[in-house]
Amino acid sequence: MKTTITFKQIDSSETVKEHIEEKAEKIARYGLKAMELHVTLIKDHHLHKAEAILTAKDFRAHCEGAYEDVYQSIHDALAKIEKQLQKRTTKIKRARTSATM
Repeated sequence: MKTTITFKQIDSSETVKEHIEEKAEKIARYGLKAMELHVTLIKDHHLHKAEAILTAKDFRAHCEGAYEDVYQSIHDALAKIEKQLQKRTTKIKRARTSATM
């Protein structure tokens, strides 16, 4: 999976990049074709915002997280994307099992 990280009004940090890569590995296990993840980190007054966009061949998800802690905002945004992927996977499995009956 290709992961792109953009920092706006915030200093680039290797630990933050590693944290995002670590979280992206959990998302990559869903195995969608041509998957790309773009994470934008923005500092807005006292809040750190994380915007995550996941694009794949037949799926697109956009989520945001905003907290005072940058790691919490990253975790929130990527957890929302993972939840959408779980919902999609469950829907597909249900459709396959009902089609075979």
